[in-house]
Amino acid sequence: MILISTDKGSQQVLKQCEDLCENLNRTRFGVIDCQKNSSDRGRVAERFKSVSSPGDLTGLGINFSALYETFSQEGIERIRTGVTSVPTLLMYHDLRTVFRFLHVFTGRVSTLGGVGVLYIDPTTQDDRTVSAIAQVCDGKITVREDETGKPELRVQGLDTQPTEWTPFSL
Repeated sequence: MILISTDKGSQQVLKQCEDLCENLNRTRFGVIDCQKNSSDRGRVAERFKSVSSPGDLTGLGINFSALYETFSQEGIERIRTGVTSVPTLLMYHDLRTVFRFLHVFTGRVSTLGGVGVLYIDPTTQDDRTVSAIAQVCDGKITVREDETGKPELRVQGLDTQPTEWTPFSL
């Protein structure tokens, strides 16, 4: 998995992932963070990359390609990729620029046979922005709490997945 974190350092992301998944395989996990003064730089150069800010879309793309190449050379297939969080990118760039970046990014992930997930909270963005970002995605996963407060999700647009609300746990 390659995770692009626009608002947290790589070590913080790694810790959160390890807290959620006790069997996380660090050799199959990489992070690109956007922290100008990241203390995480140089810890595991081939797995953790940094750019100076979420404004450096070129750096994000270059580092993604480098990590993807590292994983691919190690025989890791169907690499999963996540971007958290798209709204942070929108604080640094206009919608058109972010859309173009995500269009190229998701195209690259798809061409390489990977799976990509983009995080955007639709309650923090206007409908035009959410709709534009949705255009670069094949599907949508909506998360909510049921009437008892337990989390559930619904998948839309991915033919191989059920479309009803489904309970899940982390």
